[in-house]
Amino acid sequence: MLGSVGHILRKIFRILANYITKILQWNKKTNQQW
Repeated sequence: MLGSVGHILRKIFRILANYITKILQWNKKTNQQW
């Protein structure tokens, strides 16, 4: 059980990391408008 939970958490953290990087890149693109 712990192994499967850790695997799921790794997937979630990986998805969150990708989402954060996309937001940061998007903010860099839109910062010119601000």
